[in-house]
Amino acid sequence: MKSNFKQIAGMTILSAVLVSPSFATDVNFHGFIRSFYDTSSSTAKYIGLIDDNGSWGGTQAGLNYSTKINSQLSIAGQLHYNVGEGELNLDWGFATFSPNNSSKIQFGKQKYPLGLITESIDVGISYPWVRPPQEMYHLELSDESPNFALESYDGLSAIYTTGDDWEFIVQPFIGQYNYKESSTTTIRKMSGLKLELSSEILTLQAGLSSSKLTIAGGPTDQTRKTVNIGAKVEIDNFLSYIEFIDVEVDNSDTFDSNAGYVTFAYTFDSLQPSITFAQLEGQKTAGAATGSLDQKSTAVALAYTFNPSTVFKMQWKNIKPDDPTTGGLIGALPAGETSADIFSFTMDVVF
Repeated sequence: MKSNFKQIAGMTILSAVLVSPSFATDVNFHGFIRSFYDTSSSTAKYIGLIDDNGSWGGTQAGLNYSTKINSQLSIAGQLHYNVGEGELNLDWGFATFSPNNSSKIQFGKQKYPLGLITESIDVGISYPWVRPPQEMYHLELSDESPNFALESYDGLSAIYTTGDDWEFIVQPFIGQYNYKESSTTTIRKMSGLKLELSSEILTLQAGLSSSKLTIAGGPTDQTRKTVNIGAKVEIDNFLSYIEFIDVEVDNSDTFDSNAGYVTFAYTFDSLQPSITFAQLEGQKTAGAATGSLDQKSTAVALAYTFNPSTVFKMQWKNIKPDDPTTGGLIGALPAGETSADIFSFTMDVVF
């Protein structure tokens, strides 16, 4: 908590300044609450949180605001509290300068743009899963993580948007990511590009990035390159996602990895069942038959929409690591176990 005091204090002061009449006339506040309960068939912890004891540790809440300083400059930010971590953090806080209707420049701690879900990962009502597939969207950076997706980064980006029925977005960005003040895990000298084409029924995205990665006990200041592609299809009541990402780390083959998933969902009035197949490969050491991250999973979820701002979800996910004795997203399984079943329930509320 102490490590975030300066961020939180700064955010509080900035909020007070922004709501003063001399700086802004309209401040919009929104928030969310995600109440989780997870349990597992195994004693091996999944994502460092879930085992057979059950856990409410995934529960989290956020409060975000946005305000326009003038016709070209706006500011937005979000405070986030996670029960499992027991910390209040500044998720993001950035300014947007809009010189015209088609161009924006963003600077500060902003949302990471690559991936179909990253910019809305906190808004649980916007997707069919309890959690987006962890094979690609596990946000922890460590030596037991694929290191694909980030929630935010400190830096600068330019966004150019054009089109009508088909909207085309070009977003180059530069910056860095520090996992925690107490950690040596960093992503520095990051640069990347997002290309996105979307219509009412189809979203296509491709992206790439390059950075310098340092992980305690792993690569030190090595070039990390990622390439991702994805598509979202929404036709009437049918919804589908498909994504794939690949990461390579120079001189650290152990940290090369890739992941992908496909989801199919269909909405019946207030009910939306879905099924997801996902695969993760990575951290294969010399002479090993499989990587320590290698796993396949199948997830079946059911979402019930009470109203546009409240959704209840339940999900069963079967995780099958290629080598049950190694620890990846799920820890080493006890002798005789080859897979684990994760049962999750969540209530998502936005306001």
